[in-house]
Amino acid sequence: MGWRENEKQSIGVIQVELNLMLLAAPLAKLGRLEEAKAAAARVLELQPAFRYGQQFAGVDCAPALAAALAEALRTIGLPQ
Repeated sequence: MGWRENEKQSIGVIQVELNLMLLAAPLAKLGRLEEAKAAAARVLELQPAFRYGQQFAGVDCAPALAAALAEALRTIGLPQ
């Protein structure tokens, strides 16, 4: 596999992690904790060093949105 394929694969994994994180947060807010925890576990399986705080720092996330997401993600055990 060439470097371009590795890069595409890495970008794909990052996108999956973010999508799972953004799925887990509202599931947690809705009280669907088992589903939220399953999504969070998959995030950590794909990227054991995942920290949601790093994701928020990389984008211009509104403070209120970041706080709401962080509260939900903390509830299901994703590390900050």
